[in-house]
Amino acid sequence: MQTKLSAPPRPQIRMSAPKLLRNSNVKVQARFGRVAVIAAVIVVWEVLTRLGLIDVDFVSTPLAVAVAFVEMLGTREVMTALGSTGGNILMAFVIGTAVGIVVGTVMGLSKTLWQAYSAPLLFLMSTPKSIFLPIFILLCGIGSTSAVVFGAFEAAVFVTINVAAGMALVEERHMKVARAFKASWGQTILTVVLPSALPGIFTALWFGIRHAFIGVLIAELWASSDGVGGLIRVYAEQLHTDKTLALMLAVTILAVVAGTIWNHLETRLTKWRQTSASGAATTTATS
Repeated sequence: MQTKLSAPPRPQIRMSAPKLLRNSNVKVQARFGRVAVIAAVIVVWEVLTRLGLIDVDFVSTPLAVAVAFVEMLGTREVMTALGSTGGNILMAFVIGTAVGIVVGTVMGLSKTLWQAYSAPLLFLMSTPKSIFLPIFILLCGIGSTSAVVFGAFEAAVFVTINVAAGMALVEERHMKVARAFKASWGQTILTVVLPSALPGIFTALWFGIRHAFIGVLIAELWASSDGVGGLIRVYAEQLHTDKTLALMLAVTILAVVAGTIWNHLETRLTKWRQTSASGAATTTATS
């Protein structure tokens, strides 16, 4: 009887290889499709500018943007702007994420606080944060301080919501076990709450990075002469469209690289959850 009961999982192992091949083929096709679309847009853009259908004084050619991109990488002005913006984004991310994790954890573990403040927070999350930028300019002035504070504010809103949602992944039976073993509040948070809420926390951290990035750039565009945002505004006002688009391209590449690194990091650090889930499924199938 034991041999018959242990037989069902074997077909699942043999079927996993074609499934993995299909998934890998889909990923390759998706990447090829993205590259093909980008290449087609660049070719059409270059052709339209060569034919004079697009005014190069307002929209530069892809070739000119590529040349400006290479030239700008070696200029001190651009490196200083990138360094300033990077520092502002890091500060905004650290401040906003710290506030969001603390507030989100407290709200997620308290049903009363969640019922009282979840609706205003969700409304604030769906509201464009740029409408609050004049308030931060009045309070912090024009410069890097307002960019950091505004970026931290935008990041904190999204981090709070996602951390609070991640607290819903904490199972009550695990909390009961912690109380039965008389675990302290700190031990319960470290050994029960944080591991269970890890997917929500990782999502919150990614939203914190994204919105700190967006918030700082928006504030620099409107309220600062420093950083990438201020430099983009200067180039745009001087009608240097090639430099403007090249700088925007550099920012986009940095954002894509940061997102890719973060996805790999999240996959490695949450691999234990996938392993435990597959082990539980196998145990259920064999029982």
